Amino acid sequence: MDMYRKIYKAELKWPKILENPWFKTSLDSELINYSIQTEDVVPVDMDPVFDPFSSSTTEATRAEENLTNLNAFDIISLSSGFDLSGMFEDNSSKESKFTSTSIAAAIITKLEDIAKSLRLKLMKKDGRLLKVESLQPGRKGVMSINTEIFQITPNYHLVEIKNTNGHY
Repeated sequence: MDMYRKIYKAELKWPKILENPWFKTSLDSELINYSIQTEDVVPVDMDPVFDPFSSSTTEATRAEENLTNLNAFDIISLSSGFDLSGMFEDNSSKESKFTSTSIAAAIITKLEDIAKSLRLKLMKKDGRLLKVESLQPGRKGVMSINTEIFQITPNYHLVEIKNTNGHY
């Protein structure tokens, strides 16, 4: 109730930060505009900007840009209880999901290392979809695995792995 009385009587106390001369009402805006226009900005290092093959950090940021952000509805729909794909799709493909606190570039690098150690061919589509195929057909044909990376938060990712063809 005390707050309403102060509002009604227009009793106001200014915070100490507003007593700073920077917040004065007599501030000359032309002086500020002039000082902003005359400042010269010198870039520190422009090579990484113009060199597309400069470093893996640019590749990592490109991979992060292409990730799909998941909202609450998407996360809830990933629950196995809400999975209605059995009504519409063939249930022969196996899939697995896991989460990781690593950045997308680290996840992709780890998947590349695994594919290399198992002598599998890896193809990148977009920044978030990886397709892994065996070089030789197995007993059910050429094995094919699709891996998709979704961004839940900048530091939390969902990795979905689907066996789309064959058996290893």
